[in-house]
Amino acid sequence: MEKNYFKVAVSSSDDIDSEKAINLVLTECGQELGELIPQAGILFISVYNDKELVVNKIMDEYPELNLIGCTHDGVLTSETSYGEDSISLTLFSSDLVD
Repeated sequence: MEKNYFKVAVSSSDDIDSEKAINLVLTECGQELGELIPQAGILFISVYNDKELVVNKIMDEYPELNLIGCTHDGVLTSETSYGEDSISLTLFSSDLVD
């Protein structure tokens, strides 16, 4: 019998340095995913972060990723509960979804 999977990786950072924040987020998501490659992602990013830098870093790491997102004034996550001036990334990997 074939095993199917649907893995979700979530990470957040409230570091004021956008590059440090996205590096941490990508490292943590990568650790959660292991060898799995995400197909889709949702990014919530503070209006004070460098959006271009953050998106470019994500797309450099996962060039085939379907990424959507928006800016926020505050975000709730399972990782840090409520955060302002933060970056939150959720990545989805599955063999069931194209």
